[in-house]
Amino acid sequence: MGRKKAKINRTKKLIFRCSEAEKNKIKELSLESGLDISKFIRGKAFPKEPPAITAVEYLELYKAIVRYKNSFFKRQ
Repeated sequence: MGRKKAKINRTKKLIFRCSEAEKNKIKELSLESGLDISKFIRGKAFPKEPPAITAVEYLELYKAIVRYKNSFFKRQ
């Protein structure tokens, strides 16, 4: 089995100012991406990590793979 990832102790806060509209947009985008606001903002600040995939996107990809698999085996 693979190594377990060490848990990062995130105890520091970063406070910044934004407008109400910006706050609402950040909240909306974080919900769409399936991340909480902190993870979303860290992802934007440090984009080296691959973007998270939402459950809906995952399900759509899974269904597409199953369709391709089924069509592949039907033709043989």
